Amino acid sequence: MELSLEAYRNIVKNVRSRADIATLCRVSKGFQYVAERALYNTLYMHDIRTTMALCNTLAQQSRVSSLVEALTISLSASSGDGDESDEEEQAEQAEDKEGEEEEEEGEEGEGEGEEEGEGEESEELALALAMSLGSTLEPEHGPTSSTGNVGDPNSPEPAVGDLLMEYWNSISSALRKTSALKHLNIFVNGPFDTSNTWIFEGCEFQLRSFHCDLNWNDQLVNFLYTQVNLHDLFLIDYNESSQESHTATSTVISSSIPIPTERPDTTTLTNTKMIDNTQFLPNLSKLECTFSEAALALVPNRPVTHLKTCFSRSDATEKRAELYLLFSRIRRSTRRLRSLDIADSSYTEAFSMEMLRTVVATGATSAELRYLGTVVLPIGGQQRLKFYGLLMRLPRIACVEFEVTEWDPSPLATGAPAFKALANELRLYCPTVTRVVFVHDFERTVISYTNGVGKLDLEISPEILWRDV
Repeated sequence: MELSLEAYRNIVKNVRSRADIATLCRVSKGFQYVAERALYNTLYMHDIRTTMALCNTLAQQSRVSSLVEALTISLSASSGDGDESDEEEQAEQAEDKEGEEEEEEGEEGEGEGEEEGEGEESEELALALAMSLGSTLEPEHGPTSSTGNVGDPNSPEPAVGDLLMEYWNSISSALRKTSALKHLNIFVNGPFDTSNTWIFEGCEFQLRSFHCDLNWNDQLVNFLYTQVNLHDLFLIDYNESSQESHTATSTVISSSIPIPTERPDTTTLTNTKMIDNTQFLPNLSKLECTFSEAALALVPNRPVTHLKTCFSRSDATEKRAELYLLFSRIRRSTRRLRSLDIADSSYTEAFSMEMLRTVVATGATSAELRYLGTVVLPIGGQQRLKFYGLLMRLPRIACVEFEVTEWDPSPLATGAPAFKALANELRLYCPTVTRVVFVHDFERTVISYTNGVGKLDLEISPEILWRDV
């Protein structure tokens, strides 16, 4: 008996095991349509050999690879040991936010991804893929090879360098086949070569979000030039010198020309001109970068509303110049900022006060700003009142992140009551604030308000609050 599409979806949505979902793929055509989308929509890959097996499957099975919309690849020195839960959580949270804009067909994968935090998740996924594909799966990509050598399990271990090259080659082959991919996260943690941006050669997908732990280089810039729908970008690296690496005579790109469908000819275009072109990442709205230089290059002439970055300078004079240069570029965003989070290697009251004055004096950051971080909350009462006075000039501020490491005695000594008292004090002057984050030696404490009542919030992920406003 055939069921309605909604009935199939409700059944699959309540199945918790990938292996069980894979079994449903072989029950009937109706279940296959829905279960395959739940199984392949969102994929997480951690273990090196399992990643290679899964990527080889995607490269060979076009029907499967065309269903993948969200892909997370994590490479670390302990890949396969289940230590990537933080990275996976970040990827899930970002995809959950993106899911609000997705079509209904993508909902099954997102809901199912919420529970995947176990170290064996990739192995279970490999088994599920093999089960769902049945006899169509090539023997070398079956359940046995997915947790052992990719080929003959009795073959000698390849050299580490050869294994990693094969690893990146398999990822490249898979990416060329995942034409419907919208969300891509690449996490690299450890002593690995991160210059493998050649893996994006020949990719046809149009991303909406991209977390990249690979090097900023010419190949990455060329890839980003093709991503006209990308609006959420994380960059771990930025190197201004790479923009000038081409010495050939360059041609100025007219801002009116269409985006090329093929990889740009780097013999005639320098990356500087690509980035300056208004059609480079034309829809970028959320930017997270560990170097402020990346923000200087990417914020102008783009609709950036959420920015998270770090000061690159430690000297006070140089950092002040960096601050003013950054805000001069923020003014050139085509949208007003809703969220601004700037980390610092050494937080001081004086510099935080100067940064807050700059935020208030800049129309691009004061009119619509909902989130501000990270600033030192002054210890002295008079200075704190001046600080609150500046915050009062941000009419829509809803969340502030305070650095309180230097407080003595520390609020941590008292715990939640001390943090609640400070948050309540802030709300006397800024009643629009509904959430306050306190940072003490990198430990975050969140006080959230519901119907005017503040409570210690242990469920929220403070690292992504800047994205939510």
